[in-house]
Amino acid sequence: MYEVLCSQNIQYLMSSDSIQELGMTDQILDDKLEHHGNTYPSSATQLDKIKSYSHRIGEKLQSQGYKGLLGIDLIETLDGNVFVVDINGRANASSFGLNVIGKLFPDSYQQKHFKILTHINVGKKVTFAELKEILGKETLFDKQTGQGFIPYNTGFLQWGKLSAIVIANTQREANRLSFVRL
Repeated sequence: MYEVLCSQNIQYLMSSDSIQELGMTDQILDDKLEHHGNTYPSSATQLDKIKSYSHRIGEKLQSQGYKGLLGIDLIETLDGNVFVVDINGRANASSFGLNVIGKLFPDSYQQKHFKILTHINVGKKVTFAELKEILGKETLFDKQTGQGFIPYNTGFLQWGKLSAIVIANTQREANRLSFVRL
């Protein structure tokens, strides 16, 4: 049994002649290894290994004609080993967040901290207007400060659930915004 330091997801956009890295996040997993979101930047310490392994997988798939989004999940162990655990030839949980942060901050997203939170339970059925009121103006994303809470998958509000992207200038602020009471 390995002691896991972190579980990464690295995203690529594949074409017939290029492999573009879109970003790498850490996966938020519970004790049962169920996925609950992603955080950026990654806390990985074995970046060269992770990028080398995943890029080689991308090259192999590209040589077989694969094009499109590619997500590769890996784990890094406390003793410095890196293992590939899943290959997703599709958009996955981090795809939307990486796309949003890239669009909002095309030249500076590397300096941002963000969390993609899935399975947020509001506790009751609410409308989007009610959600905005619950969150408050100071919590919702503000383009001027470059920070805040961006709800998505809001169609699930009818069952009291949603997903969100939390964007902040520091990890501390990202953590604070992640634990907003709903």
